[in-house]
Amino acid sequence: MINSGKARSYLLYAIGEITLVVIGILIALQINNWNEDRKIDKVRNDYIQNMLEDLISDTLNINKLIEYSDKGTMQIGQYFAFFEASDINVPSEQFLDSARNASHCCTRYFPINSTYLEMLSTGNLKLLKEEQRDAMIKLNNMQEFYQILMEKNVSGWLARWQEFKNVHPVTEKGKIYFHKRGVFTQHDMDMALFHFHQVLNSELDVLRGLKFRGLEVKEQTKATIELLQQK
Repeated sequence: MINSGKARSYLLYAIGEITLVVIGILIALQINNWNEDRKIDKVRNDYIQNMLEDLISDTLNINKLIEYSDKGTMQIGQYFAFFEASDINVPSEQFLDSARNASHCCTRYFPINSTYLEMLSTGNLKLLKEEQRDAMIKLNNMQEFYQILMEKNVSGWLARWQEFKNVHPVTEKGKIYFHKRGVFTQHDMDMALFHFHQVLNSELDVLRGLKFRGLEVKEQTKATIELLQQK
């Protein structure tokens, strides 16, 4: 029967059927893999798009901080220039007025990185290419360091400012109180100026750090954006 033509036809037919089934399974698996890859690509592209938006927003945020730093540095610089150029006969009141005009309320940095944090918490950071992933990790570390450093600097400045206000209240309300009590002497005024001078020195350090670290983060952000835009 095996040698007969009819059996040979059945055998070839069975082999053909098995081959078709195998090919069908392979095609189905390939289509499934293709669909899964397409889903993964969509998730990755969505993440990258959201990260790019975060990075652009954070850059705009840092630009505002740098502008704030430049303005504050210029105004405090004007006070110190006035102080250095003045002679001993200039009343302390004039220096205090100049110092008040120069003083700012120091600001803080809050990174815009919600997409990165989500990818990190869900384990989806692995969807990125290795160089993209490394760039994002480096950038996030720099953002965290920038934020911690600024918090530390601002806290120090606030402590000095509070100490100044507590010991030498030269605000309008403070001046009214001291003048009414008749105890606001020239020495009090000079000591108030001295402490205000120190507060402005501290504030100047904060503003310079704000700009310097901000420029570092901006540079890394630019490099990260370029990597994320690569196909």
